[in-house]
Amino acid sequence: MIEPFLVHAPARISDTERRIFLGRYRERLLGLAHAPTIAYPKLVDFDHSHVLKSA
Repeated sequence: MIEPFLVHAPARISDTERRIFLGRYRERLLGLAHAPTIAYPKLVDFDHSHVLKSA
């Protein structure tokens, strides 16, 4: 899963800040192949009670 791109309260930022965020978002979309990801445990990493097993 790819890390989310977040902008908090976009309706409350200035036009200049909005353009900066939009530029960053554009770069993020163009670079999706290299975007940071979030690692999640696999199903086998959990016990029968759905609790993550100890390492």
